[in-house]
Amino acid sequence: MIPRSLVSKSAGIALDLATGLARDPNDGPGKAVFFSDVTLWLDKQGKDWADFGADYEAVIDELIKAPVPQLYMTLVRVSPGKVEAARTPVGSWKRDQLAVWGVPWPPPKGWKDELAERWKGARPAGPPAPPPTPAPADFAQDTLDFG
Repeated sequence: MIPRSLVSKSAGIALDLATGLARDPNDGPGKAVFFSDVTLWLDKQGKDWADFGADYEAVIDELIKAPVPQLYMTLVRVSPGKVEAARTPVGSWKRDQLAVWGVPWPPPKGWKDELAERWKGARPAGPPAPPPTPAPADFAQDTLDFG
């Protein structure tokens, strides 16, 4: 159990909801609870984070930085490519998929740009690391022959 003294009231609500979902005999996914699972669970009940006084983004930001090594709630940032890949054949997105990403229904104007900004903000600064240099073709044989 994560001591609630280490997190804000909103983060405590999120952790309590995750605990409730993990124990739910019908919807509980087991030991690991994803933040998106809680969002979907709330959506099935016709609720969202605001109904509990919790700011979805603030809770994610806080829990990412929380001094709690045993935190098992996974916090996911979705890439713009995954957002585009999730389009339905008619070019829109399903309500439950938007809920996974924390987008309310109906989606507000600019929601895709906001997701893209969150994803960019969560990525490390600077260019990506270069791919590893492949070993020379004769590396394995030389190693066997010469050690």
